[in-house]
Amino acid sequence: YMMPHIDLAKDSSIPVIFYDQVGSARSSHFVPYRGLVPPHTSDETPPITIALFVAELSNLINHLKIGSAFDIVGHSWGGVLGVEYAIRVQPPGLKHLVLVSSLASTALWGQSVMQLSNSVLSPEYRNELFQPSSMGKHREALDKLHAVHGCTCVPVPDEVKRSLDYAASEKDVCDATVPQKMFA
Repeated sequence: YMMPHIDLAKDSSIPVIFYDQVGSARSSHFVPYRGLVPPHTSDETPPITIALFVAELSNLINHLKIGSAFDIVGHSWGGVLGVEYAIRVQPPGLKHLVLVSSLASTALWGQSVMQLSNSVLSPEYRNELFQPSSMGKHREALDKLHAVHGCTCVPVPDEVKRSLDYAASEKDVCDATVPQKMFA
C-alpha cells in the first residue's frame, strides 16, 4: 500500500527507500538474532522493544550514509517508530517527519480499538486482538475488524493484503508490536 510513493522517485527524482522493519518481510528475522542493544550472550534473542527498532532504523540510516539530510514518512506503526526515533536520537539530518494514520497515544489507541471491536467482533475474537492464542486466530480477528473499520475495499487490494501478510509472518514481532507490550 506504500508503493505509490515510488512516484516520488519517478516523477520528482526524490530517492525513496522502502524499509522492511526488522522481523518482517525481507528484513532480518529473529532466529537467535545477534543484535545491537542491549548486549546479550551469543545464544539469546534480544528483547523486542522500541529501542531495538530505533537502533535498527539508526543502523540503516548510517549504513546508507544519508544521515546528513533525510525525511521519514511513517504510516501506522511506522509513525510510532518515526516519532520514537526523532525523540530518542534527535538526528540533526532529519528534515521532515510525516505521520500518516499513526497513533498519538497507546492508551487512546487501545480504547478506540476496544470500542470498534465491541461493535463488530464476538468476545472470542476481541480476546484475540489483545491476547492472541495463535497468529492465525489473531489475523482472523484483525481481518474481521479491518473489513468494517479498516480497508473496506472488496476485494482487499493486493498491496494491502501483502502488507498484512508480511506483518503476520513473524510471530515474535507481531506479538511484541501490540503497543502495550512494547511501551510497558
